[in-house]
Amino acid sequence: MGRALLILSIAMFFLFGMVQVSEWGRMKIVADRNNAHVEQAQALYIASSVADMVIEDLRINFGNRNNISLQNYLGGAGTVEVYDMDSPTIPASSSVTTLGPYQVLLMARGEYEGVLRNIEVLLSLPAFSKYAYFTNQEVMSGGSKIYFYDDDKISGPTHTNGTFSMMGSPVFNGEVTSANMWIDSGGAGDPIFNKGFEVLSEPIELPGAAQLNMLVDEGINGGHQYDMDITLQFNENGTVSVSKGIGRNATPYETITLSSFNGVISSNQRIHMQGIIDGQVTVHAKEDIVITGDLKYKDDPRSTKSDDVLGIVGEKDVIVDRKAHKADGQKDVNIEATIMALGESFRVDGYNEREDKGTIHLLGGIVQNRRGPVGQTNGNGYAKDYNYDGRLRSIFPPFYPRASRFSIVYWNE
Repeated sequence: MGRALLILSIAMFFLFGMVQVSEWGRMKIVADRNNAHVEQAQALYIASSVADMVIEDLRINFGNRNNISLQNYLGGAGTVEVYDMDSPTIPASSSVTTLGPYQVLLMARGEYEGVLRNIEVLLSLPAFSKYAYFTNQEVMSGGSKIYFYDDDKISGPTHTNGTFSMMGSPVFNGEVTSANMWIDSGGAGDPIFNKGFEVLSEPIELPGAAQLNMLVDEGINGGHQYDMDITLQFNENGTVSVSKGIGRNATPYETITLSSFNGVISSNQRIHMQGIIDGQVTVHAKEDIVITGDLKYKDDPRSTKSDDVLGIVGEKDVIVDRKAHKADGQKDVNIEATIMALGESFRVDGYNEREDKGTIHLLGGIVQNRRGPVGQTNGNGYAKDYNYDGRLRSIFPPFYPRASRFSIVYWNE
């Protein structure tokens, strides 16, 4: 009996020792794994931190292209290499093989305790054509509010740096952002945001003199630039007929093929325009641009594959002529373009007249400094049917103005 107990005690001792050794081994493995996890996380944090430094630097001045290399940073080291279209090479490991004129590639690396983590970031200056509707201010020049109301429908990205005013139940079928909460008219506003409404969004600056001067330069160097009022009649054979002067004073000047130049038509005076666009073109004027009739693509992107695209950039107003709906003998006006009015507004001449007008059917987008009137809630002027051209997320009118701050296209870890 005593010998049996002795044998049992010895066996229990060895078994306990084996279990303890196994537990010590398991604890060591867990500790090693935890240390490895900490090292991986810290290396990634360093890479992310230095990438954020460069992104913030670019947002302050998008002309900066400075690599950085930081030693003894957060207990390790971090580097960022910056590439753009002028870089002689792009790393073979990157997800892109070429860079456009408005893109910047960042290759960030973090090192901690011998562990390396890499981050690849592609940045882009987004074109303002991405917006279906954009305003800097949602009031007229005299300070009067302009309301969205029951008959209004807008699809695509919508933004204001001001405050939306609502009456009835206008419908927004795209994402809506605003620096301020919308207001209504005496409790009568009940807008429908089918893709949400984001308030307190960061204000977005409109293009400045540098970008607008670039359009003029492109008109001079590779495009068509005029020092006079001109009238443009776009033709479905891919040409545009240019006349000197506007209205009754217009006289034929020249006919140009859209595919034969860089796509920029610029004038330091006024431009009147209408017609059918077969090609890609940006029309820019230092003064007002007046739409005198329908502006339509030869190939309708809603029903067929189309590479037709029109950008309109007015440094003053972009105006729909009071008789534009009569050009084709109808009540409505059709505009297929992305429009930018930087002086004041996109507006209708005679918006407050009770004439037999119908609806402005817009396919594209409107960017304007101050919201302009196109009609009134009592039925004067036009109703709005604004639809976003989804192609404008990826194709842009030639040299169309871009936002002043980079946005992140992707962030790959």
